Amino acid sequence: MNANDWSQAFEQVFGRKPTPEEFMRAKQAGFPQPQIAQVQPAQKSTKGLPTWVWGTIFIATFLLGAGYYVYSQSTNSQVSVSQSVNQGSEEVDYTEKIEQLSEEEAKLVSQNFGKWLYDSPYGQDAVTVRSTTLPTHGTGSAHVIKKESVDGDILAGFGWTSPGSLEEASKLANINLVEERDKYSIRLLGMKSTSKQVKDFTDNAIVFRIYSLKDATHAYYTSVNDEFEKFLKPRVPEDQLIPAAGMGQTYLGQKLIDTEKENYSILLASNGKVYYVDHKKGENRYQEAPQDMQEAYQQFLTNPSSLTAVESIDPKAGETKTNPSTGTESETTTQAKDVAPLPLWTSGKEEALADFMVSWGNSMNQPGYEKQTMNPESPQQYVVNGNQVSLKPSSDGRGEADYNVVANYKYLNGSVLHVYYMAFTRDGYPIVLYHNQWDGPVLYLKETANADLRAGFANIASQ
Repeated sequence: MNANDWSQAFEQVFGRKPTPEEFMRAKQAGFPQPQIAQVQPAQKSTKGLPTWVWGTIFIATFLLGAGYYVYSQSTNSQVSVSQSVNQGSEEVDYTEKIEQLSEEEAKLVSQNFGKWLYDSPYGQDAVTVRSTTLPTHGTGSAHVIKKESVDGDILAGFGWTSPGSLEEASKLANINLVEERDKYSIRLLGMKSTSKQVKDFTDNAIVFRIYSLKDATHAYYTSVNDEFEKFLKPRVPEDQLIPAAGMGQTYLGQKLIDTEKENYSILLASNGKVYYVDHKKGENRYQEAPQDMQEAYQQFLTNPSSLTAVESIDPKAGETKTNPSTGTESETTTQAKDVAPLPLWTSGKEEALADFMVSWGNSMNQPGYEKQTMNPESPQQYVVNGNQVSLKPSSDGRGEADYNVVANYKYLNGSVLHVYYMAFTRDGYPIVLYHNQWDGPVLYLKETANADLRAGFANIASQ
């Protein structure tokens, strides 16, 4: 019996949720089937007692038990999991433990929590999505993303920032991201209080969404892009799959989601708590999530190095696909064959970009932009906003480089050179990088400041 099954069985038997101490005792015993202990009266002291005495004992026992139940329920509601939690003889400081997690361990915790949500009653007949709070980089104004909770504001990420260090991004954003980082005592899992890198507050800022459709669907998506390619594209009209329409999210909320059913947003926080909002109730302030969510999160935090990477879930077979380099399947005996991710870039998009570069170049009085072939073995170093990064050519927009380049255009106007790299970040978000150097062992790039070019590439990438 696993922890979730045991918790449900306990509630059925006793009519209440288990206390943390009861849960930990059960965990140490391997989660046995909960049973009400049958206490037999000692024969020596009870033999021959009148019926009225037994009645008095029964009533007194009942009242004591009821009083303990009310007390325990009110006490449990005051338990703060942000403090050290007693596990047997060992106290766990989850705030410190989370701060010590490696990036890979934090990712494993969130992946396994997502799998737990998918299997839990919350995820049954619903869609579960694991994603970042916002795209890593983009064309809007840089800003801080925060979520209001019962324990104060939670830092949930930095929106539309440049990649690299917080210091460099602050100069371009006209906002001191280091000072903003230090304002918050609670952050999302994956964010370290001392991190100086933007990606730790964007790429690693994981949140979960659970929503029910009008046609019952049980599915799990590992990212916004995964949800977009596998779910939104087949169901949403093409004219809604554009940035102006939220890349299909507006249509999803207005036409596909069943608003009569539960619709949750869920955060894993740096204090060891899970917070959630039930949108069906019109809530905006994050509450402490139910006890079973708290227990699942804390169990994964207890020994994250033993967790198995969850790459995706096949909703048809109900199987977990795992990374062969990190472990075997945790829930199935037969591993499903991995499905290749859909391409972000196609020959059709390449042709559309070529046409766009002609019209855009003419509008800039720069006719004749030339498409270049990027050398995959180029020994050059690339620096973006003061940080050395990797750029590699990609036919489909996917890859392990920081920027996977799908197109490279240049324009020469006398002695002035303009070079653009159309690329996708490792997480699949479109970006246009620019430099005007003739050559050199190091090329210094930045995101283009031309809003029309940024929007044009983003629109083509989303088609």
